[in-house]
Amino acid sequence: MPLRKTIIGMILSAALAGCGGGYIMTIPDTVAAAGSQAPAAIRMQRHEFWFFRPAVKDAAVRMWIDPADQRAAYTHADGYAAASVPAPSQPGRYALTVSHQDIYGDEATAQGACYVLSVDRLTVLVDWKAVDGDAEAVVVARDLDRLAKAGVQIAYAAVEPASRPAEAHAWLESHGLPDGPVLCWGVKKTWSGNVSAVTGTLPTARRQLPALLIAAGPEDDLLIAARRLNMLAVQIGPRRSAGFTGSADWFELADRILAARDLLGERDFSSATADTIRRQIEGRPAVTIAPTAVRPVIVGAATRPGVSTVTPGSAGATSRSASATAAAISRPAPAAPTAAQPAPVSSAPPVSAAPSPFR
Repeated sequence: MPLRKTIIGMILSAALAGCGGGYIMTIPDTVAAAGSQAPAAIRMQRHEFWFFRPAVKDAAVRMWIDPADQRAAYTHADGYAAASVPAPSQPGRYALTVSHQDIYGDEATAQGACYVLSVDRLTVLVDWKAVDGDAEAVVVARDLDRLAKAGVQIAYAAVEPASRPAEAHAWLESHGLPDGPVLCWGVKKTWSGNVSAVTGTLPTARRQLPALLIAAGPEDDLLIAARRLNMLAVQIGPRRSAGFTGSADWFELADRILAARDLLGERDFSSATADTIRRQIEGRPAVTIAPTAVRPVIVGAATRPGVSTVTPGSAGATSRSASATAAAISRPAPAAPTAAQPAPVSSAPPVSAAPSPFR
């Protein structure tokens, strides 16, 4: 009797859902720097019946943005295939096309999105949890739109957007949020609970774009993953977790990011400008390094050339040479200042002791 019910249930399921046999192609959003190679990926499954969708192994697929420059790959046992596709030299959103033809001549074609971003424009990664709700999206949309109109590139990070990229972009459009790639991410943890690795398309995008510097959201999980990728993690809202920069709301963060964007200006995005931007968003004073490599240093009431220096408090201050150090040690200590001999005044600007508004 139970076997008979099972057979009847399978027949009814097949009659209601239909017997498939078609292909299902899932293409997550791809991010690439302008003029580079886009790391395209796809998962291929066969729709048999109901929810039974086995992976397709050893299937030949072609991928392209420009039809004149195609790339080919084979799917693995889990149905995934990847290839490096030449990306256009101009930033923008482009269609990534994937095609497969089986031995019976049946052909399947699908399209995904490839976002070509500039390496010299600041990019902000927004936690999907911050926009995953009607009320939340309305609040965040205004400030993200302000950033996008100012030239800041917007990307989103979600745990499971890879299986529903079309739904994710439809949500962004319907709620007035700036368009941008929706990157999937995950973490691997050790037995003690520490994050050992970040998975998904987020690490690849971070390697492609040094300007993908800031990750912002209300929860800890994404911020921990972003910090492991050497990104500046900004926690939005009243919660303050250790190790994260804080911001009261998205409006305040947008003001900081726009100020950092102005510091970047027309310069190429490098490690020096990245540090300046980090300081600006964290509320710390920016460090200005003199163009000359060697400058005099005030020691006592006299100056000694040949010793390099930077603004106090900055990393990378150059140490004295061995001879200069020996001379400084052998020389007697200067006399205490008197009324006729005022104490020397440092020419360096004072460092503000005001607390950061992000703490």
